[in-house]
Amino acid sequence: MPATLNGIGTTYYGKKNLQKYVGVCEGCGQTVELLEYETRLWFVVVFIPILPLGKKKILDYCPRCSRHNVIDWKEWEKLSRESIEQSVTSAKTKPDDPQAAIELLSTLEAFGQRQEAAEQAERMARRFAENADVLLHLGNWYDSVNLRDESKAAYKKALQLEPDNPLARKVAAIDAIEQGDLSQARQLLRFMETPAPPGEGHDPVVLLMLADAYQQRQEHDSALEVLQTALTIEPNLRNDKEFRKTVRKSEKFNLTRQPLLPPRSIFKSRKFYLAAGLATVIAVFLGVNYYISTHRTLNIVNGLGRVVRVTVQGHDELRVPSGGRVELTVREGSHQAVLVSADGREKEVKFTIESGFWSRYFDDPVYILNAFGATPILWEERFYAVQYLGTPQKEGRARVHLGRDFVSFDDIDHPFEELPGEIEMSESEQETSRTNVSVIKQPPSAIVVSLTTQEIVSKNDLMQYAETHLRANPQDKPLLLAYYGLIYANQETARCRKFLAEGLDKKPIRIDWHRYYEGLCDTTDQTKKLKQRYDRMLGEDPNNSVLLYLAGRLPPRCSEAMKYITRSIAADPKNPYPHMAKAYYLMSRGQFDQAKLAALTAHQLDPENDEMMPTLLGAHFAMKEYSEFRKQIDRLSIAKPADFTLHCGRLAALTASGDIEAIRRTREEYKRLIHSLSPQQAPHVEILGQLYLKGIQGDFDEVLRLAGNLKDRKLAAVHASRACLQSGRIAEAQNWFQNSPMLKAWQIDLLFAVAWRHKGNNEKASTWLARAKKSMSGSSPEGKFVSALLDQGTNADCELAEDLVFAPWEKSLVLIALVQNGADAKMLGLAEKLNFDIGFPHFLLRDVITKLKKENN
Repeated sequence: MPATLNGIGTTYYGKKNLQKYVGVCEGCGQTVELLEYETRLWFVVVFIPILPLGKKKILDYCPRCSRHNVIDWKEWEKLSRESIEQSVTSAKTKPDDPQAAIELLSTLEAFGQRQEAAEQAERMARRFAENADVLLHLGNWYDSVNLRDESKAAYKKALQLEPDNPLARKVAAIDAIEQGDLSQARQLLRFMETPAPPGEGHDPVVLLMLADAYQQRQEHDSALEVLQTALTIEPNLRNDKEFRKTVRKSEKFNLTRQPLLPPRSIFKSRKFYLAAGLATVIAVFLGVNYYISTHRTLNIVNGLGRVVRVTVQGHDELRVPSGGRVELTVREGSHQAVLVSADGREKEVKFTIESGFWSRYFDDPVYILNAFGATPILWEERFYAVQYLGTPQKEGRARVHLGRDFVSFDDIDHPFEELPGEIEMSESEQETSRTNVSVIKQPPSAIVVSLTTQEIVSKNDLMQYAETHLRANPQDKPLLLAYYGLIYANQETARCRKFLAEGLDKKPIRIDWHRYYEGLCDTTDQTKKLKQRYDRMLGEDPNNSVLLYLAGRLPPRCSEAMKYITRSIAADPKNPYPHMAKAYYLMSRGQFDQAKLAALTAHQLDPENDEMMPTLLGAHFAMKEYSEFRKQIDRLSIAKPADFTLHCGRLAALTASGDIEAIRRTREEYKRLIHSLSPQQAPHVEILGQLYLKGIQGDFDEVLRLAGNLKDRKLAAVHASRACLQSGRIAEAQNWFQNSPMLKAWQIDLLFAVAWRHKGNNEKASTWLARAKKSMSGSSPEGKFVSALLDQGTNADCELAEDLVFAPWEKSLVLIALVQNGADAKMLGLAEKLNFDIGFPHFLLRDVITKLKKENN
């Protein structure tokens, strides 16, 4: 059962299709109102749901002791549907077959269809009212649902219909024993005194119940007679310790009677067994140890999307299905396995299974061969303690292992099972713990996104995990995006560039791999080499629309880039990517109306691709088409109603249009939605929403106050640094930026240079400007151009500056820096036009532009 200890572990969220029924709990043995419902299992960290672990079916939940059974919803649904359909079909095609009716009732009961089972029982009682077998089954069913009177009536009628029915007589005998009518019980069980017919199989258990009842009445002669009958039915009872004890209890009161059991042989005496056991204990001890060492279980798991073939040296080939686990018995020692994926990739893995001599007796190790390291494996430890008022519970622990081919765990209490919510402890115990390992079954992109900011997994393992899945499925765009974000978060751009380079020559062209690779080329030399690659490829295929588009992303000037983009569109007008690129370059030039048309074309060509939307949304916003902007946001929100980025976009449009009441309604609606979907996360999301809104409204004092409430100090640093920089507290902003830059080096340097110059501190402005020129000259080609333009001062080429390829806010920043450095103030017109986004650093750029305009009039 799941449980959450101090914020780490697993727990259920939700309770759907709740059913209640009276029954006996398997855990506490009490007759209670049991529950059955559908729910979802989550892995949580600090009480926040991190990973959904699947929909579950809860069975026989006891509200008194919390004991219940659980099964994966898909397995339950499939098994339930198939079994019930099969039983219903059988009952319909054979309406007069009592066995088919019995099977249907059993199936409905097994899958929790209480109402349907009751209706089936009622039909059976009417249709088969004269069938003893059906009545006996109904009697058992009535008893299971606590309908005692109906149960007794069914059993009684079955006996009337078939007085010689062994099962009916046994049930009636048990009832007679409970009522104290031992003579009637004895009479009902007389049939057991004769040899059983073939297949009848007399049951000595009822006879032992009757003998016990006689002994309680001190009627030992009758007890011995019944015990004799039981021994005749089951001769092996003579070796049962409890049976012999029961016989001796009655024989003490009848010394003249021939003993029921023969004297035990000396070879069966306690002394003999002690001597014999002592002689063999060492051999058994060593034999068990040897057996354990040669019968270790190797769990082979496969998290890839298709079957993996695995051959462990010395064993036959195994086929491990996607998402599956296969067990293989191996001996301890060094092993070698060959893994072959569905696309033909082959990998050799060497691993060692080992344990200590004594640990073989006491530990329960788990060994896992993780095919291609593609399966995330969760290890958990949960603590259980006797709780006293005011005593804090010890926090549990969790780790995720992925990206490794082989992992082992020393001692696991619940391998591939859920941890219990509570356990029985001895009186001397105050605290104990239990551990388990399990497989997380989620899309790779969800795994990477969820674990990127967590400390329960090695970042190197997480990157390797993502790379493994991308090699197996290079078209997984959500995973590629998640991997790209992971790389930036861990400053591993060189690793990502090297990995993506593996796919640059693959056919068909992996357009997204190329796009992300281009974004990682942060030096002019890298960009130059990539241009040479495209020139070579275009020489072989000059009219390839995809290649022309990719080559068109490299030039530092919009006019140069548009030449490639125009050719790309002509080569394939239905390729959405060059239209998207065209829109981007037109936005950089401030030609928003034309950019909107190009972006709209890209979206119409690929409406399901969310990457086609940002530029279109930007064009709407830049042209102050806020209602159209909101329509697009609303359309995207249908599939992702809780998406925080879309929520922020809606707030930005409403803020820009000045609709205060709509802002209030939007925030309230989103707040209710988040509380209903994720109550644990709702307070944190609420603070982030307030931070964003206050930031775009320019209320920076409130931003700083709210940032102080964030537990994530890196995130707090992001908001605090931006608020300080835009409100003129530049020195304070510098301190915050050191903890969480969240921007490229040249962007930070140039922002501080502009801010200090605006503040009137030319000395600090010059220092930051020098840093900016250095960081830009070693980065992209367009950065190198800007560095050179800054050196030219009043002679800076305005036409070149306005033609450079930058995102709108970046270009606005660059143009402002050039004007501050003496360039022609006419560039402020484009700078002001491009500063349409009211997010960071809009207010800083707005104030600087206003001041520069006044100074140049």
